[in-house]
Amino acid sequence: MSTNWKSNVIRSFDSKSSIYDQNCKIQKDIAHNLAADLPDKDISDILEIGCGTGNLTQYLLYLYKNKNFCITDISPNMLKYAKEKFPDKNIYWKIFDGENPDISQKYDLIVANMAFQWFENMEGSLLKLSSMLNSGGSLFYTIPSKNSFNEWKETLKSLDLPNGILEFQEPSSIYKQEEMLVNYVNAFDFLHSIKDIGAGLPRKNYTPLTPKQIKQACDKFDKDYAGNITWHILYGRIDKK
Repeated sequence: MSTNWKSNVIRSFDSKSSIYDQNCKIQKDIAHNLAADLPDKDISDILEIGCGTGNLTQYLLYLYKNKNFCITDISPNMLKYAKEKFPDKNIYWKIFDGENPDISQKYDLIVANMAFQWFENMEGSLLKLSSMLNSGGSLFYTIPSKNSFNEWKETLKSLDLPNGILEFQEPSSIYKQEEMLVNYVNAFDFLHSIKDIGAGLPRKNYTPLTPKQIKQACDKFDKDYAGNITWHILYGRIDKK
């Protein structure tokens, strides 16, 4: 990931950290679903990547009491908010770039909820992260698929307008998929909901729509889809034998 791109990602999430919790219901639901899949075997050392304000962290602390936690995020402000929620002596808090980890550290469990889509080279990053697993350890993660937000994409395509949504990668280690149909008040509500969690950064080399084009797209989306947007979520798992 280029330095400029990564700086923009950090800046975007930093700027929304104070209102993230009020706007992340979907991320909370996905964290709940991922937590239900986590192993109940004996685990001592746990790494969380991209903790945000702690949606998944709360489940880790409940599932693995009195274990060794390294909870991380690339955004200092997000990490600050999470740390304030969980003043636990067993947690080591760290500003951390999950795409460029210190592979000398080893863990029994590595987890990430809706974070890896910001990686430029996902398969390469997953390979690095899986090398950080102890024997018998597991890596669990969630990401949006390329089929997420198809209603908005189809609206833009029908108007011959550019689409700024990230080109989501789909790695080979997916073990299940989930569709979540969310009803927003309207297109503006959907767009603001993305921005309000810090995820509004567009793909590289995207030329933003003009106000007139945005209104045109929003009007058509509201007419055709009445605020309905599909989040298509992928759940991934890598086990180290």
